[in-house]
Amino acid sequence: MWTTSFVLDAELMQTAFDIWNEESKSIASFASHQLQLQIFTRSQLDFMTRNGGNPTGMAKHSRPVGFVNLRASWGKAEDDKTVYQVQQRMEDRINAAAKQRGLYSIFKYTNYASQFQDPFLGYGSVNKKRLLKIAQKYDPAGVFQTLVSGGFKLTKGPQHL
Repeated sequence: MWTTSFVLDAELMQTAFDIWNEESKSIASFASHQLQLQIFTRSQLDFMTRNGGNPTGMAKHSRPVGFVNLRASWGKAEDDKTVYQVQQRMEDRINAAAKQRGLYSIFKYTNYASQFQDPFLGYGSVNKKRLLKIAQKYDPAGVFQTLVSGGFKLTKGPQHL
């Protein structure tokens, strides 16, 4: 799975769909591919500021934010790199379109990010430092950063494609 986000805009949503539709054709013979759009409404973003805030950094947006989930399924390990490259290209193109319109959001939803993405980058340096401080307080030995396999680590970046 892969994800990216942008300030909600109908034209950009159409552009994201068009990019997905075009790029997914290249893997259609061996992989199924889905595009999902989920929306954080303004009231949801406001709610993120309550009770001490939310470390994701999403509340800074003054307009609703949409995040795109790119899902793919395929059966052969030898197709992994091809599918990953197509998904990376989709993300790059969607991000470029969002940046061109001034609507890009660095936020990557952790539950939908690929192992090649760094969802903590979008949290901002202040929030990441806060999370590291909390981790040091409750997990001083770094068990969850070193001994637990899988997932994203505050102290380690993403894999490289």
